[in-house]
Amino acid sequence: MSKSFEEKDGHWVRILFLVFPYIFVVGGFQYIGGILLNVNTSNTGSLYSTKNELYIIFLGGVGIFFLIWFFRKFIDKKPIMDLGLAPLKLTDIYSGLFLGFIVMSIGFFILRALNEIHILGSNLIISELLLSMLIYFLVALSEEILIRGYVLTNLMGSVNKYVALSISSLIFSLMHIGNYGYSWFSAFELFIGGLMLGLPYIYTRNLWFPISLHFSWNFFQGTIYGFDVSGSKGYSLIKQTHINNNIWNGGDFGFEGSILSIILQMICIVVLYFIFRNKMPFSNNLLISNPTKYQQ
Repeated sequence: MSKSFEEKDGHWVRILFLVFPYIFVVGGFQYIGGILLNVNTSNTGSLYSTKNELYIIFLGGVGIFFLIWFFRKFIDKKPIMDLGLAPLKLTDIYSGLFLGFIVMSIGFFILRALNEIHILGSNLIISELLLSMLIYFLVALSEEILIRGYVLTNLMGSVNKYVALSISSLIFSLMHIGNYGYSWFSAFELFIGGLMLGLPYIYTRNLWFPISLHFSWNFFQGTIYGFDVSGSKGYSLIKQTHINNNIWNGGDFGFEGSILSIILQMICIVVLYFIFRNKMPFSNNLLISNPTKYQQ
C-alpha cells in the first residue's frame, strides 16, 4: 500500500475506490441469485416470495461482507472486526431493539389516531414472520457494516467526525435512490435516519446499537405494523392502508416518507447525543491514524 493511504486524505480515497467494486460485486451476487431463482431483482415490490427475497438479500449481504473484508485486509490492513463488531454488547442490542419498537409504535398509533392509516385486519403466518425477521437482520447487519462501519470509519480519518457523519448519512440516503416512491422528501428523511444510526457509533465505535436499531426499526415498521419499508412491500402481521398519499402517512414509500418519522428521529438524535457523547472507545488507534485530531 502506498504511503499516501497512510495519510489522512487516503481515507476518503478508499471510499471512492469502493464505489465501482460495490456496484459490480454486490449487484453481481444479486443478479446471479435472480437468475438462479428466475426472478427480477430490480423489482422491490411484491412480485416474488419472502423466501426468494431472503435469498437475494443474503447474496447481496455476502457480496458486501466479501468486499469489506477484502478492503480491510488488503487496503486498510486491519481486521474487519475492528469496525465495531467486537465486543458484542448486549446492553446496546437491547437498547437498540427497544428504541426501534418504541418509535415505530408511537408513529403507528399517532397516525391511527389521526385517521391517516386504516386497519384492514391481521394475518399471522409464523414462517413468514421468521423469514421477515431474518431479512431485516441481514439488511441491518450488511448496511451498518458498510455505511457506519467502513464508510464512516474511513471518513473520520480524513475529516471532523460530525462532517464524516453527515457525508455517510448522505451516502446512506442515496443508496435507496432506486427504491419505489423515493423523492427529495424521503431522501431527507433517510439522511436524518443516517444521522440517528451513526451518532452513537462516532462515540462508541461499536456497531451493535445501530445494527439493533436498524433491524428493530424495519421489522416493526414493515413486518408488525404493515408499512412499506423504504418503498418495499412484504409480509406484515397487521394489514393497513391509507386513502391519500401525503407527508403524514408517507404514501408509497411507507413511514419513512412521513414528516412524523423525521420529527421522531430528530428527537431520538437529541436524546442519543446526550446519552452517548461521553462514551468514547478505549482505543481509537484501531480506527484512525491521528484520533485526537478529529474528535473536536
